[in-house]
Amino acid sequence: MKISERPKPTLPTQLARTAQPADVSRTTAAQQVGMVAVQTPRVLMTNFVQPASPKNLAAGELLPPSMNPVTDERLARCIDEAYRDMYQGKQFPTGQQRTELMNVARELRAQGRNAEDIRYALRDKIRLKTEGLDKPNDATLNRLIDEAFQRVYKGKHPPSASERNEMMDAARKMIADGKNGEFIKYGLIDKVRIKSEGLDKTDDATLNRLINEAFQRIYEGKHPPSAAERNEMMQEARKMVADGQSAETIKYGLIDKVRVKSQGLDKTDDATLNRLINEAFQRIYAGKHPPSASERNEMMQEARKMVADGKNAEFIKYGLIDKVRIKSEGLDKTDDATLNRLINEAFQRVYEGKHPPSAAERNEMMQEARKMVADSQSAETIKYGLIDKVRIKSQGLDKTDDPTLNRLIDEAYRRVLEGARPPSSRERTEWLKVARQMAADGQKAETIKYALADQLRIALDNR
Repeated sequence: MKISERPKPTLPTQLARTAQPADVSRTTAAQQVGMVAVQTPRVLMTNFVQPASPKNLAAGELLPPSMNPVTDERLARCIDEAYRDMYQGKQFPTGQQRTELMNVARELRAQGRNAEDIRYALRDKIRLKTEGLDKPNDATLNRLIDEAFQRVYKGKHPPSASERNEMMDAARKMIADGKNGEFIKYGLIDKVRIKSEGLDKTDDATLNRLINEAFQRIYEGKHPPSAAERNEMMQEARKMVADGQSAETIKYGLIDKVRVKSQGLDKTDDATLNRLINEAFQRIYAGKHPPSASERNEMMQEARKMVADGKNAEFIKYGLIDKVRIKSEGLDKTDDATLNRLINEAFQRVYEGKHPPSAAERNEMMQEARKMVADSQSAETIKYGLIDKVRIKSQGLDKTDDPTLNRLIDEAYRRVLEGARPPSSRERTEWLKVARQMAADGQKAETIKYALADQLRIALDNR
């Protein structure tokens, strides 16, 4: 794992339910909007409720989301926030609209969704309904066709009767395939664009044009295709047609093939491999170290292995660059001398020269490094693995005992509540249960650290 990467937490089952993406389209309530009537709670006023800051919300009890489901008052704010996101305060929900959306919100809550999920799901529902994309009829489809032509042709070419019929057939087919209005909207734009670019056919006339365009793009008009090159590219294009590829896919496939040929990467003979070895050394050493005879032999063996494995010249080009770079950095071996150097570099990087490894720390890291060697890890992988292990240890994240877990709970409260208060006794007890369960599930302290902060934010937002 790279140093900058943050591990993605795997939450206990009762918490994981709160983090699943909302999918309003699958809920019963979403399908019954307008047909289900519920009594609107007293707190569901039409005026927007201003969101509270973490410090303002810190006074109440904050328990894990499984014990702290979204309240009706929070659902009301989710509706307000969704409308504010959509209309910037220029339109407000009517009583009926609020009741309909509350039905949807409550069903999502029953599925274990958190306030943020619900807010975005409601916003999507409002947007789809506003744009007429929730239940597209022929009038909506005609509007989407007009919009697609407007977007592609910028008002210079409205659809003809035959084009409208063609696009209407395509839209109805998408409906028959179960696609929603939003999918159809962008599907129509794509179809109009493809047709406008002459990419709706794969006949020889189209293929010849795509060959011309590929040479134009790569050579910038300085080298039109010869008869032999045209024949070669036509064979490639017809193969793609036979494989069921669209004209658009063929277009970019031809561009790639012409580019590869222009760079001399269409062969893997020894002359090409020697050139690629020279280029790799040039790139890594900037001309200061050409390959010696033994280095050339070593890299030629590596290149021929790649050829034998069916790799193309472009793959081999970057593979050789990587191998020369690894060798230049002394990462082509995993002997103890290399491992000791990597341990020193890891401490240097994490502590910036202020804390060299003690004998005990060196022994500990050497054991970790040898384990990675035994697992057939490369020196480069071991290098970053050691940096990560030193960093984790420096942050006190190498254990998941109760003192560490309690410290992580305190840190989560400071981070999320902006220092407003520490956890209460009951809160600490409940969050410690969550943290212990994650530790029992094999999660590392770093994963638990971020999961606690994320779940505390959800608990805060659910209120």
